[in-house]
Amino acid sequence: MSGLPLQWNLDRTVESAVQTLVGILKAASSDNVQGLALIACEKLGSTLAICDQTMKSVRIQAVDAPSSPTSTFLKAKVGFSKNDCANQLATTQAGLRFLALATAMITTMDFYAGAQALEQMLRDEQLPAEETPPLPHLRDILATLRARAEKSNFTKSVLQYQRLVKHHLGQSPRHDRGDKALLVSAAPSPEVVAGLVKVMRSVQRVGDADITGATVRVGAAAPWVIAFVNWCLGAPPSVYFEHDEDALWEQSTVSSLVNVIILKDDIRRPVKAIIHHQLEDITQLLGEFSGKTLKYMVGIDDYVSWLLDDLGFKRYNDVKFNEAQIRSLHEVLSSAIPQILLTVKCGTFGRLSQTPNPVRWASSLKRAASDFYCSPLPAVDVISKSCRTFLQGCDMDLDFCPPEPNRPVHALPLVAIHLKSLTETCECKSCCKSMKRSIQDALGEEWCTKESFFRSLSFLITDIFAFSLYGCDSSLKVIKAQSREKNAMAFQRAIWKFLQNGTLTNPINPMDLLDWARNLAGHGGTKIGKEGLIMTYKAGQVIYPAIFESFELSRQGYLHLYALKGTLKFNKIPYDTVSSPGFPAPVERRGDPAGFPRGGPVSKPLNLLEGFEFSWDVTPLDGKEIHAYMMLREKKGELLFKRDPLILLQSFANTLIMENCAHDYENKLPYEDWECSPCVPWDDHTKAVASASRVNAVAVASSKELR
Repeated sequence: MSGLPLQWNLDRTVESAVQTLVGILKAASSDNVQGLALIACEKLGSTLAICDQTMKSVRIQAVDAPSSPTSTFLKAKVGFSKNDCANQLATTQAGLRFLALATAMITTMDFYAGAQALEQMLRDEQLPAEETPPLPHLRDILATLRARAEKSNFTKSVLQYQRLVKHHLGQSPRHDRGDKALLVSAAPSPEVVAGLVKVMRSVQRVGDADITGATVRVGAAAPWVIAFVNWCLGAPPSVYFEHDEDALWEQSTVSSLVNVIILKDDIRRPVKAIIHHQLEDITQLLGEFSGKTLKYMVGIDDYVSWLLDDLGFKRYNDVKFNEAQIRSLHEVLSSAIPQILLTVKCGTFGRLSQTPNPVRWASSLKRAASDFYCSPLPAVDVISKSCRTFLQGCDMDLDFCPPEPNRPVHALPLVAIHLKSLTETCECKSCCKSMKRSIQDALGEEWCTKESFFRSLSFLITDIFAFSLYGCDSSLKVIKAQSREKNAMAFQRAIWKFLQNGTLTNPINPMDLLDWARNLAGHGGTKIGKEGLIMTYKAGQVIYPAIFESFELSRQGYLHLYALKGTLKFNKIPYDTVSSPGFPAPVERRGDPAGFPRGGPVSKPLNLLEGFEFSWDVTPLDGKEIHAYMMLREKKGELLFKRDPLILLQSFANTLIMENCAHDYENKLPYEDWECSPCVPWDDHTKAVASASRVNAVAVASSKELR
């Protein structure tokens, strides 16, 4: 009888174990986590009930999916490591099951709550104390998996069930407040997640034991629970409202063994599970109400579909209403956006956008300001493309109309009809008075539905502008929320005012739009003020202004942002922010370079700073933060000049950029210019400011970085 010798099998077994251990240690080292914690998590995975469909989805989307182009800006690296923890876990079925569980928690819960759930699961498995990792180590494991987990589609499922449950609850003027909103948007507690894992494990044993199914009774966090059952078993459960016999939807597959009963009346009751056995039912208390709200990332299509519903422009399964709203939106966006882009001022010279082919040289000196201003947004035709991409799920073939100055939105035909219908039903004091209705039961000015309409429009348009800063990137992940930081709201309020009045007197700050764009991608809430932020990492995306890497000066779209998938690492250590708070004046050494001309005529292009080089001054700090400044250093001297790079973006609103002139670049001026004086970059320009004709010039011809 032929066969392989026992010693050979033993050698292969030992070799395989060693390779696995080496892989775990490499992954732990790559992601700066504890190897013991990674081993414990993989062991836990062997006990989980996760269907093949979900494991395949996680492997394809979170592990095998090609990463976005990497960046080496500031000598930091953005992207994914080939030897990270996610890749190591994906080498085994147990590891892949754990990765699927972690994905559901990471993308919808904070790391600490997820770690608490894992700790409870490991405690339930009765691991030896020396093999049970402490809570901080479990948190670190979840944090390092976040970037890859965000590429999965679990949150898409959560959003789908949130919308379904909300629809079946019914619409009301205050559907975003009170218990209904809490039922739809609440997050599960760690105890509930750990308890659900045990329930799924029991249900998976159907056929091998006397278990016939399970019923979960849940109030707050019901959509998450439904999505989690679907995630674990491969199909959604049958769902009922308490005291209702008709299911919202039923399944004939294995997951029909799980029923979810939604508690409408007292949604804060503890979550319970009833395990159905052949001879008896056993009730288990899974956990208490968490008191927290779900915040998660979704794709652009899912976000816009939810946003239109949340802003009141769309209703679930109401075709007639939706078609009417799409027609009104088409009319508003086609007319209002071009007006806003080409007439709203930002800074001394700027407008938000420009026509596709702006002039390249001045038609006259008087027209220089209007011909050469800079715009934070790309050209109008690019905004049009961005708008179509943003709203592509709405079946809206949008074409911008030529701007009509001073035509307010309320004068548009379809909008006028819509506003009239809102006035007839609005219960605020102003609308009741205008319609000569009793105002005794009026809710107050804050509930005016017409004001809400303009607010919703301004929010949608601001989102479209912010999306265009990312170059119409359809792979961008955005946060499913209307909340924006206070300092970002000024831009939306300005758009709101313009929509109502057709004009806007005061210039807006384009940096507020940059802040809104960061908020849209879930990068709000940093401890650093917006003035100092250069680069941020959150939720699997690294965001920073493109100009800091390319140094391509352009009159169009100077606020263009990169949003790269992956983590941000410097010297193999992960960081969350790159910032430049304040000026490091004590280390600066200023003065005039040797032989630098002060005054005198200018007649040709010059580079008077050839002895200087540009670089980034980068200092890693504790707290996952890096400080970085733009720096000019004299190659053979001691002169040194540092600046916050955000000043570059802030100054564009007050800048004119003159590109290639009509004449040859090397040609001299026909006469010497005595009013133009060479100066160093750190000049305070006092004399030029006090003069009516004097011009200071930092002469750096042919040097893109110095310019």
